Amino acid sequence: NVSKLLIPENLPSPVVLDATASQNFLWELMGEKVQIHQIKDHPRSYQQVTLHVAYGTGLGKGKMIEKAQGRFPRFLSHLQSTLGSNRSVLLCTHKAVEHVPLGYQPDFARFAVAHWGAIDGRNDWQEFDTVVLFGLSYRDAIWASNAFIALRGLPDDEWMSNPTWGDYANVRQEMQVKQLSVSMIQAINRIRCRRVIDSQGNCEPADVFIVLPSNEDGQAILRNIQSDMPKIKVVDWDIEIDAPAVSKVRKGSSHEAILAFMNNADAGELPLAELRKQFDLKQDALKALQKSLKDQTHPLTQSLAEAGVTYHSSGKGR
Repeated sequence: NVSKLLIPENLPSPVVLDATASQNFLWELMGEKVQIHQIKDHPRSYQQVTLHVAYGTGLGKGKMIEKAQGRFPRFLSHLQSTLGSNRSVLLCTHKAVEHVPLGYQPDFARFAVAHWGAIDGRNDWQEFDTVVLFGLSYRDAIWASNAFIALRGLPDDEWMSNPTWGDYANVRQEMQVKQLSVSMIQAINRIRCRRVIDSQGNCEPADVFIVLPSNEDGQAILRNIQSDMPKIKVVDWDIEIDAPAVSKVRKGSSHEAILAFMNNADAGELPLAELRKQFDLKQDALKALQKSLKDQTHPLTQSLAEAGVTYHSSGKGR
């Protein structure tokens, strides 16, 4: 596998104004080919912006497609209850699932959906006060290798399995994280936080909701966003993007039989001794049943509760 830079070496040097230059790793890879002029002081302040951060797994395109029908209704419902109805909300996600949230009518003043790859630099939503990033714009794993080879030349074979460069133990991972950071910072700045409203560099109040990977990459992306958007307020976002798996009563077990028995029982109290008699439960089995019934998270207890059956004990001793 090999790649090369398509820009001819003898072109006059252009001036590039890159708002996310500090996160774009390609400039660093160009090395002596570019002269980077750093802005000494931050001209912008994002103290009016609140970044709501949640963590999760399965944020790439494949998992988002697989789980879209379950995730988006829960996701939008949570946003509605959090924000209220008088907000203008932009949702950025994968192109392959863009149609799913559009199929719902959340109770917002304005609601728009955009996808990765068709959002950078656009001003369509500059009046919106909220942006939500759900799903990450991962590039194909070979992209980092190709970009490195094009800018730094063909490395030796060992580099393919041990991609060190400079101070980076894994330059490919660093490139992927930086690229994700650039995409997210670009998407965040599609709404009104992109516009300066006073001489201190402030913007109008805005809210940003993001779901980051629950690993070291997620922490690195968050640091990059904070670095590029100084004074931004970071708060936890309490949301589960996937509902917890629902345990069920195991087929063929005594619990399944007890559940069926109680579903057919008359209203009123039923002594536990009656269950012991009906199902010929030994002492150990009876103790195990009692333990299950006292556990509010146990599948049998939850299934019985759905049928209107609860367990309680009264009196002392036996």
